[in-house]
Amino acid sequence: MCKLSVFFSIGAMILLYLLGFIADINVLMFKMTPDKTEIALLPLAVGLLLAMISDRIIKNKKQG
Repeated sequence: MCKLSVFFSIGAMILLYLLGFIADINVLMFKMTPDKTEIALLPLAVGLLLAMISDRIIKNKKQG
């Protein structure tokens, strides 16, 4: 995987978690308490999808 696509995916995950924290959206929040830890999977899925898509775009631009 290209370094740029990893950067995009991590940036997207951070941005979505930050948006969930600021706007109090439960689907996008990361909550940590002494009893339990809740991690929203939507930002992770979007980040992984973005990494795969951007990696394909970068590879196609290098070939053509």
